[in-house]
Amino acid sequence: MGTFSPNRKQAIWNVARNCAMHRQKGTCKNQFGDPICNECKFYLHKYGTFTQSDAELMMMQAEGSMYSNDIVARRLIILPAIFILCTLIIPWMCSELGDTPPPAAVIEEHHNIEQTLDTVALMMRVNADVNGDRKINCIDAAVHFYQYYPLESRHLVRIISNRNPATGMHHLFNSVLSDGVMHYIEPQAQHSGHRLYHMTHVWGSRYNPSLNRDVTNDYAKYIRGGLR
Repeated sequence: MGTFSPNRKQAIWNVARNCAMHRQKGTCKNQFGDPICNECKFYLHKYGTFTQSDAELMMMQAEGSMYSNDIVARRLIILPAIFILCTLIIPWMCSELGDTPPPAAVIEEHHNIEQTLDTVALMMRVNADVNGDRKINCIDAAVHFYQYYPLESRHLVRIISNRNPATGMHHLFNSVLSDGVMHYIEPQAQHSGHRLYHMTHVWGSRYNPSLNRDVTNDYAKYIRGGLR
């Protein structure tokens, strides 16, 4: 978006999101870029000079953020119901089987992880490049996972680096602290079609957890709004 000031960038992003929202709701049925768009106050090209590819990319990201918000809104309704069912049914099942149910905190973090993996997959599909290197890779995935993890639990998340010349591993991923246990998460798991998301499940023997290094602060500059 050129050399626009941060406030102007935010204003243009708001324009893109309004455009995406109206087309998503069906209140605007025009294709982006039609001549009639010049009469609309939510048309990007009225507020700056953009290449067609930059404008299309911004609109894809705006549409993706709208879709992501829809996912979150639906889960705000669905997840509490699932959580209530789990807290009622799992203890009953375990009492019948003579076993101990998992702590509620573990169940909640599992939902948070899966919800965030869905959002990361969406951002990867719309090529949301966090560091401007024109590549969509593990850097983008790890930063997105941190950035979109539920705010109230984000302090439990870190960005982790693992470099192992012996196995060719040079990777960025995330950790999540749950009930005193650190879980190492492959943020591209859902995007790559993996059913399980722990690093050991995805990478097997190529992954040596003893080489993990916390690099969260190194990537803070790519996290929208900074570390929170």
